[in-house]
Amino acid sequence: YVSLKGGEEEWKSSSQLIAFSELTISFPFVSATFEAISARKKAIWHDAAGKFRNTFYDSTPGLVTHDYNELLSRVKNLLWGISDAEYNRYLDLDIKGKVESYFDGMAISRFRGLLVKTHKKEKNGFFNKIN
Repeated sequence: YVSLKGGEEEWKSSSQLIAFSELTISFPFVSATFEAISARKKAIWHDAAGKFRNTFYDSTPGLVTHDYNELLSRVKNLLWGISDAEYNRYLDLDIKGKVESYFDGMAISRFRGLLVKTHKKEKNGFFNKIN
C-alpha cells in the first residue's frame, strides 16, 4: 500500500505498483513476481537462503536466483542488458505455458475466479471446513 500524500494518486494495490516498475524481485514463489510476469513486466524470484534449488520454476533459465552474485548478474541483465522485445521473446519461449499462459495481467483475477467457482461447487469441501 502506497499513499502519496499531497499527490493526486493513491496506490493501494500491488498491481498498480508493478505496472510502473522496471523490475520486480520477490521471495520464491510469492505472487508479486508471478503477477509481474503475467503482465509482461521484468521479474525474478530470489532465493537468498538457497533452499529452492531444483524446483519446478528453477528449471527455467533466469527465473530464480540463489545467491548475491546470481542476483546481481540477473538484475544487471534485466535492467540494462536486455530490451523489452528480447524479454518478451524470453517470456514467449521459456515462460509461456510453464508459469503463465496469457500474459494479459489478469492471472491473479483468474485465480480468484477459480477459487470462487470451486467454493460454489464444494458444499462440504475445504472452504466450508475452514470458515
